[in-house]
Amino acid sequence: MKILITGCNGRIGKYLVKILKKKHYVRGIDKHHKKNNLFDDFIESNLQNKEIISRSLDDIDIVVHLASLMSWHPNDNKKLFNSNVHGTFNLFSTIGNHSIKKFIFASSGEVYPETNYNTKPITEENSTLPTSTYGLTKLLGENIVKKFCFQNNINYIILRFGHSQYPHELFDEKSFFSGPRFYLNSKIKQLKKFPKNSVLVNTIKNLEKEITKKEKHYIGLDQNNIPYRMNITHVRDICSGIESAIYNKKCKNEIFNICSNQSFNFDDAIKYLSKFTKKDVVKIKLFTNPYNYDTSNEKAKYYLKYSPIYDIYKMIDEGAVLLNNNTINI
Repeated sequence: MKILITGCNGRIGKYLVKILKKKHYVRGIDKHHKKNNLFDDFIESNLQNKEIISRSLDDIDIVVHLASLMSWHPNDNKKLFNSNVHGTFNLFSTIGNHSIKKFIFASSGEVYPETNYNTKPITEENSTLPTSTYGLTKLLGENIVKKFCFQNNINYIILRFGHSQYPHELFDEKSFFSGPRFYLNSKIKQLKKFPKNSVLVNTIKNLEKEITKKEKHYIGLDQNNIPYRMNITHVRDICSGIESAIYNKKCKNEIFNICSNQSFNFDDAIKYLSKFTKKDVVKIKLFTNPYNYDTSNEKAKYYLKYSPIYDIYKMIDEGAVLLNNNTINI
């Protein structure tokens, strides 16, 4: 089987390549070139050139479309649309000239209104109403996939990923993902880059009351002093879900949530993380949109036989071991 992975040098793509290369021919396309011997074929390009896109699709059986931009800053809105919407559209510009059998699209849980959801757990049947531009571009990407796969008689599977994470990132104050999520000073730095409004100013004020030179963990509280709750999924479990979609022969034109088995309360998880980092923990009321949701992966477990093995506590345990042994390996 010949597989094309777009965004192959991204945080999910580079791990997925290692897995699939053991059994299959793997071609990668990515705008960032990183020297490695993993690929049978690598094309250095974004998804803007139709001639290059067509060449990348030659003799391919399955496309795994991971390439996208992730950002929540309003200054990046145009880039988000160019990458996530136009890039996906461009990928279908010549796909009808090839014999693609299956198209797997990496979407996101942000197509749901995760920061404003009263129904628990969130299933694939729930309404989609993104609260972020990133989530909107992923939802538009889903619709592009549905339309053009139907038009070209290609089976598709859309995978809505939970927030992905490598265990060692949980210990990294400067991590794009974990830094602002778990570390006080990092959160302040992130928020100060956004355009100012009253909500943001009040949140920063509350955070700065606890600021010290030495980094701390913080537990975000909503207006009712309830700790935040969300889902984080190990990159390995994300890739396991992609593998399940690749090998499943029965599921066609379906959508699946790919995430860990349960969400976690920040109150519990951060206190557990602090046992390893030895950092102080403070609780702070935030005025920004709160996270308090659970996502169901039951459909993927039933139909794709998806079987995630990590929760946040196992990820913290693994991250601690990797750091102590200085053996971080992605």
